[in-house]
Amino acid sequence: MLGPFIDTVVVCSMTAFVILSSDLWQRRAESETKIQGVTLTAEAFHAALGPLGNLLVTVCVALFALSTMVGYAYYGRKCFSYLVGARRGKYYNVFYIVMLIVGAVWSAETVIDVLDIAFALMALPNMIATLLLAPRVMQATRNYFNRYNVA
Repeated sequence: MLGPFIDTVVVCSMTAFVILSSDLWQRRAESETKIQGVTLTAEAFHAALGPLGNLLVTVCVALFALSTMVGYAYYGRKCFSYLVGARRGKYYNVFYIVMLIVGAVWSAETVIDVLDIAFALMALPNMIATLLLAPRVMQATRNYFNRYNVA
């Protein structure tokens, strides 16, 4: 739980404070050239810290990308191994490395579209399981509240 806390609270808050304090977001919103994402972040850090800001953003983006790749490789292999057996987990590693190469060759828009589809497809089993388990959850909830006379 430390990782999401650092990513969400510390890094995102620090980034937001730098962007808001740099006033770039307002100037860019009024002009015709709209920048977003890491470009806006890099310009804001450069405005706030000079060349050190560029280095800081580069290092942070590289570390975030590396940690994301390692994390997805680990979680993906664990999930794949659970579904098809631990001995076949090595096949996921091969698939993952091939997909990294394919992702490096494809355009950023295509990679993002494929990832969006993959994340949407992961929601389907969760939604089905939620619907199937809803009666059991309601029964357990009623049981809990009846035991403690809360309802």
